[in-house]
Order: sequence, then C-alpha cells, then structure tokens
Amino acid sequence: MIVRLALVPALFLATLLAISRPATLPPTAQAAEDDAPYRITLTNISTAQPLSPPILATHSPRTMLITPGGTATESLRKLAEEVQNQDLMAEWRGDPDVHVVIAGDLPIRRVGGDGPAGSSTSATFTIHGGAGDFLTVAAMLGCTNDAFTGVISVPLPDGAAPVSLRSQIWDAGTELNTETSLDLPDACGTQLGAQRFPEDGSGHEATSEPITNHRGLTLSGDLTDVSAWNGPVLEVRIERISPLPFVANQLPVSIPRPPFVTFTPPGSGFITSGAMSGYLDQ
Repeated sequence: MIVRLALVPALFLATLLAISRPATLPPTAQAAEDDAPYRITLTNISTAQPLSPPILATHSPRTMLITPGGTATESLRKLAEEVQNQDLMAEWRGDPDVHVVIAGDLPIRRVGGDGPAGSSTSATFTIHGGAGDFLTVAAMLGCTNDAFTGVISVPLPDGAAPVSLRSQIWDAGTELNTETSLDLPDACGTQLGAQRFPEDGSGHEATSEPITNHRGLTLSGDLTDVSAWNGPVLEVRIERISPLPFVANQLPVSIPRPPFVTFTPPGSGFITSGAMSGYLDQ
C-alpha cells in the first residue's frame, strides 16, 4: 500500500505534463514551416553603368543594414568605391537579426556592354527568408566614385504574386565625386564601362558625408554623357518560390522608415506588381 501511494503522485504528474505540453512541431520542422525560398532577379536596365557583384540579405525588420541619412560603414565604403562585397558580407552576417547573406562574384553588365565570361545583364539568386522578413540588396555603379543602388528593407511578399521594382541610386558620401579616371575602378575603363580609360589605379579623395540620393554625374571630369543615367539602372524582381502561406506569420516589429531626402534623385524607385504600384518610398 505504501508503494502504491508513492507512485500515484508521480503517475498523476506525468499525465498532467503530457496533457499540458503544447502540441508544437519539433524545432527543425517548425523552422522549415517558417522559412521560404525566394528567387531574386537583378537586371541592369542601363546602357551607361555596369554594376558590381551584388550582395543580398534577408533580415528582421528590427535592423536596417543601410541607413539613408546616416554614415556609411567602412564595409559599405569598400562596396561603393572598390566593388568589393566580402567585407560587407562579413559585417551583415555578424548582425544577429540578419538571417541569410549571399553575394555574387560577377559584375552585372550594362545593356550592350562587355564583361567577364559568365556575366550578363541579369543575375538570379535564391535566398531564404522567414515570416515578416525584409530584403536588402546593394551593388556599386561601376563607373562612379561611390554611387550604389539597390533596395533597402523591402518587405518580402508572403504570397505567390511576384513584386518588381526599380531601385534608387545612392551616394555613399565617402569619396569626392571627381569623376576622373584616376579615381574610378580600373575595370570601368578597361572592360565594363561605356568609355575606355587606361589602368591607372583607383584613387580616393575621402569625404565624410551622409548617404543621400545621388544627384547624377556632373560631367566635370573624364566621364561623359555616355556614362550618365537619367533614371533607375537596376530592376529587382522578388518572387516567392513556395506558394503556401507561412504557418506562423507574425506581425513585423515596427521600425522608422529612412529619413526623407529633400531633393528628387534621377533614380527614384518605381514599384510594379499585381498587388501594388507607385513610387517606392524607402
């Protein structure tokens, strides 16, 4: 009798725990349900400017990887001036709110332009994102001092309808816009750009200005109007490969949008999709 009395509480407790345990999927299965692959297609729509190997990241709305009105990090400077994306990839991967970071290793040719073997005017990437995730993409305009383009904290679509947009062009604020061959990446003049320059190194007249919408070329150096743009140079198409909705779709944390820039850039973004249209307010 004593043994039976001792076992009753234990059996009761085990039964209670079994009943009260939440019926959830195992962690790995739940993570799979909250994750979806996306096809990101980047297309250079400019005859004037090649684009550097791009970098893409999916991340929580709790973080902004590029902040217009703020100061560029050293890693972003290297992307915007030197077409180098490896340091920025390491920086973004160090952010706990970043989920996936991938980077290309080939430039995206301008329309009608040359480039290394395997490159073209379009590049497609597959990247995974979770419920409520944002997408950030960046690539340098290869024949400028420190201009870059891309999308900043754009919500990933949670349905099957693809979203296409044409992205803004930003001045990183890290180099004086001399527009001279000496201060441009060598690849601009030797292979990728609309103009030809000798290999003369890549100079750097440093500045420390905030990231702003780029005003376009001044044509005060070696660059001429064949290297100038008068609108967006990059089209971004975001397509969710998995058609099913997220199982655990939670409302994203609200974050402030980037500060308003007081002048209208040559490369304002324009969204085109079946679900929404209008100027991209980043």
